[in-house]
Amino acid sequence: MLKPPAPLAKKEIRQLLKRWESPQQLGKHPLGQSWLVQQKRPLSTVEQGLALKGVLNEAIQSLRPSEGEPDPTSRQWRPFLIISQRYCYGRLPAWIMLELSISQRTFYRELDDALLAIGAFVEHALLEAEAVAEESVPTVVTPREKTAVFHVPPLPNHALLGREA
Repeated sequence: MLKPPAPLAKKEIRQLLKRWESPQQLGKHPLGQSWLVQQKRPLSTVEQGLALKGVLNEAIQSLRPSEGEPDPTSRQWRPFLIISQRYCYGRLPAWIMLELSISQRTFYRELDDALLAIGAFVEHALLEAEAVAEESVPTVVTPREKTAVFHVPPLPNHALLGREA
């Protein structure tokens, strides 16, 4: 049975987002080997990173309050704009604060809230992927199935003559 994932901390999500431009580094992250990424059948570390980047992109898009053009004057758009501008486009915090007309304290509070929301999205996706994986993997393997896999006859229930144990 698979154990549930450890809660994702803001620091871990921030590290993932800092590696946004490097699929190689994203693929080396422990989440690159999770069921969430493995269900997409990646072959290499770069493909694992791209799959993880896709999951992170879904998480960032989940911060959008509605369809349409982002509105920098709306409070509802702040988490999405802060994360996308900071990590996807590489903007400096000072530039984002100026564009959104917010204080430094507000910027970091909104950033923390957005990181927590992304962490919650990724955790939920991990749990769903692992539940699907548990359903598809047989839980009990019988001896007959083992012999079919390894093409070895089962051990007899009685002692063999002429051999030492």
